[in-house]
Amino acid sequence: MKYRFIFIHKIKYGNQGFTLVELLAVITILGFLSAIAVVSVRGIIDRSEAAACQSNRNHLEREYHRHLIMEELDHSDELFVMYQDGYGEICLVGGEVGSFS
Repeated sequence: MKYRFIFIHKIKYGNQGFTLVELLAVITILGFLSAIAVVSVRGIIDRSEAAACQSNRNHLEREYHRHLIMEELDHSDELFVMYQDGYGEICLVGGEVGSFS
């Protein structure tokens, strides 16, 4: 009776498991897709860091010109360097704040 139940169960429900080849194929596909995603995300991060640095540079330039107007000063390289030093770090380099270049 026990064997008859197993036989009827297999006929009724079929083989519901996955083969090793099917599992390996799925794992390979997921690995390939994740590799593509990592490269894509890294590119997005690099572009966003560059955009943030450019935005900070533009802000520094506007603030510097505003400072020149308010103080009635003329531009000089020394004055800009002094203003920049007081402004602080503005660019992200590898996820950390780096110096203005």
